Amino acid sequence: MVEIAAFCLYCILLAGCGENHSSRIVALAELAEASEIIVAPDQIEMPNGRLEMSSLLSRDLVPVGGCWQPDRTLRANIHIIAYATTNIPEDVSVKTLYVINDEKVWVTDLREESRLANFPSIDLSAGGGPKWGPDILVDVVVSVLDDSRERRFLRETEVSIEGDY
Repeated sequence: MVEIAAFCLYCILLAGCGENHSSRIVALAELAEASEIIVAPDQIEMPNGRLEMSSLLSRDLVPVGGCWQPDRTLRANIHIIAYATTNIPEDVSVKTLYVINDEKVWVTDLREESRLANFPSIDLSAGGGPKWGPDILVDVVVSVLDDSRERRFLRETEVSIEGDY
């Protein structure tokens, strides 16, 4: 529980609020990888352990100067953790985020925020997303290039988009 609270605090501090110019909203049916992302597993088995993901999606809805700012966009903080290993190999990378809201998908590049040596996790973020939520459930998928350079997908279902008030 303390680890989750620390991760949430870390995510709030990072905020991941920079605009991403490769960010786009597309119909799920238009994605070439749609058939793969909709059945992506919630863990990836690797030769040295398995990867799992935890996501925090939010929109900053805090009034500025007493006025509500409705144009604040979605941001994502992604925590990838490896189990049964002491670290995630350097040649494993997480590059693309897919946030699925019914038939619409926010596709964007992820920015790696931290990867500590001898610690089995990677923290990533993205900002400039759509104005979805708060208080809706979406699915989150990331693309992972494993140590053999094969692209695999990792999924977390029913993630709530939170509002920071």
